[in-house]
Amino acid sequence: MPSGASMTVAAVNPDGTSLTGGRGAIPSSTVAVINGDGTPVRVGIDNFVPADQSMAAWSYDPIFAGTTWNVTAALSGIIYLQEIHVFGNHPAVQGVSWGLSSKGDTGTATTGNLIGLYGPSGTGAVYNLLAQTADLGTILTTAAGEHDSPWTSGAISVPQGTYYIAQVFNGTWSNTVPTMKATGGGSTTTARLSAPNLRLANMLTGQTSLPATLNMANQTTTAITGGAMSSWYGLYQ
Repeated sequence: MPSGASMTVAAVNPDGTSLTGGRGAIPSSTVAVINGDGTPVRVGIDNFVPADQSMAAWSYDPIFAGTTWNVTAALSGIIYLQEIHVFGNHPAVQGVSWGLSSKGDTGTATTGNLIGLYGPSGTGAVYNLLAQTADLGTILTTAAGEHDSPWTSGAISVPQGTYYIAQVFNGTWSNTVPTMKATGGGSTTTARLSAPNLRLANMLTGQTSLPATLNMANQTTTAITGGAMSSWYGLYQ
């Protein structure tokens, strides 16, 4: 640093706005050094943030999505939930990005293959469905790779806060089943956490749609301890 220069350490969002605090408020990727002229210089373990890839938020840096999980157990209409933190206000979130490691083969994806975004209702642990994709059944059987799936409602405004990505799949495969891009975190992801604040959870069975509301007090880890992994998701703009 040049002689006489000054800088301060502050917690900021990637867009330069200050954090408001709250659960999960300051991940390493958003700790910044503020130069004397007010420009932020990002530092931290993970120097990539969602804005680097035109996203509002993600479950984690996609470079760490280096494993896969077999979604056979997910095909009974279980709703899988993954917590996601949004920093800053994002007026035009277009949809969700996700990764399919391998497509299903010799099988059928029946109706009810969706990914949605839930946000707090303001009443206890109840979260409202804010947006969802169209049915993803065709993708599950034809197109491995990274996918940007738009919301059926069009772009939505997503203010700073804590949200949940929800996924429900239905189908039958007699040979190769679809696999999702994920980390190997599994049940470790929920260490020292309990409902309604689990980072990775499941609830309900036999679902072919995403309910209008979910009470996070009903989160469980039965499918997580059974082998479900922490899938990668991003909210793209």
